[in-house]
Amino acid sequence: MENDVNSLKEQERLTSCAMSLISDARKYVAGMEANRETALVKTKLDEARMWLEQYQGMVVIKLAHKTCV
Repeated sequence: MENDVNSLKEQERLTSCAMSLISDARKYVAGMEANRETALVKTKLDEARMWLEQYQGMVVIKLAHKTCV
C-alpha cells in the first residue's frame, strides 16, 4: 500500500513537471512568427496538455482513494 501511494505521488509530481514544460514550450512558440508549422505545434502542445490533465486527474483520484479510505 505504501509503495502504491509513493508511486502515485511520484507520478503526480512527474505529470506536474511535464505540464510545466509544456506551458514553457507553449510560451516559447507563442513568441515565434505565426505560420502553419507553429499553428500545428501549438495544437499538438494543447493536445498533450489535455491528455496530461486527464492523466493527472486519474492519478489524483487514485491517490485520494488510497490515502482517504
